Amino acid sequence: MGASRSRARCLRGYASAATTGDADTFVGVSAEGDDAHALPLELTGTYQRDKWKHAGVTPFAVLSPILVDGDGDHHWKRGDANLAVA
Repeated sequence: MGASRSRARCLRGYASAATTGDADTFVGVSAEGDDAHALPLELTGTYQRDKWKHAGVTPFAVLSPILVDGDGDHHWKRGDANLAVA
């Protein structure tokens, strides 16, 4: 095995490095708001406020996996999967 690779990621001023190694892998991403960014009660109702004392429902999103071609062969392989990547 060769040396691990480190890739930087940046989103709205936040950046960090993720070591991926030489094997094909994937990165999962989720984004979550906080009480300061709660959705309006007119859209979501008052359950979160009444039950949990939260300001409301906070935004939440999950992205599809980001496939990382760790070995650089332009294919992403995992189990029976063998996908060509650009």
